[in-house]
Amino acid sequence: MRPPHTPRLNLRTALVGLLASALAAGGAAGEPAQASPTDALDVSFGGSLVGTTQYTTQGDEAQRGTLHRVSGTEQQVPTGVSLTGGTQGLRFDASSLDLESGNQSFVMETRYTATATPEMATYLSAGGNVFVRAQNGRLRYGYSSNATGVWVDTFKEATLPELNVEHALSLHYRWAESGVMMDVSLDGEALPPVTGASPATVSTGLGKRSGSAMRSTPTEVPVVSSPLSTRSGSTAPTGSARTSSCSRPRSPRISSTLDSTAPPLTAATPRPPRR
Repeated sequence: MRPPHTPRLNLRTALVGLLASALAAGGAAGEPAQASPTDALDVSFGGSLVGTTQYTTQGDEAQRGTLHRVSGTEQQVPTGVSLTGGTQGLRFDASSLDLESGNQSFVMETRYTATATPEMATYLSAGGNVFVRAQNGRLRYGYSSNATGVWVDTFKEATLPELNVEHALSLHYRWAESGVMMDVSLDGEALPPVTGASPATVSTGLGKRSGSAMRSTPTEVPVVSSPLSTRSGSTAPTGSARTSSCSRPRSPRISSTLDSTAPPLTAATPRPPRR
């Protein structure tokens, strides 16, 4: 029998090479990389969400930025935060992580149990236009860019994860000399990578924002904490994010990684909502 452990949400800064190696070696579902002293966000919700302003940490939790409710009606529960759809969500505005500079790659990981998958329900999102979401009955992951004045979605699709079952989801967005590479892993299994020559266009004012299991408006990027419980909802995925089920407690995380060789991301006005 495994000892009980506490759900955690984590956002960290690290070297790209180390983080990529950790992801590649992690393989098994439920074994995200371990927390680092440089984590920008590492919380297990032992603390308290105060209104819509700030999460108050407790113990060894780390928060280098501001984690807060979006609508103010999100309910903190023992397993994380309960969302009921609509505009509910959690948002993290990092104090040092800024995707708009173009010098940062990032990793986001979470555990969740979805009970519904409304159209455009977003599981992971960053910078306004990097996403993993439910769309047209599929799991769509990729990014949107506007390098030439025309919006282009670069993405791949997979089968939507089973409802009412816990899943581990990981996203790694990074630059290579040839352009962008985005790796997504579901329950420890790598999905086909997304590659493109143009970078994701960072929406104005959203360079420090990333999220998971939030509302799906393309111009909004609510951010998540990893213990996320969403129940029935119309525009947000419903479920709960948890820690791994491996024998040694691991931490779901949202991570950012520094890549000093990365070309700059393009800053632009938010993309208009899809009709």
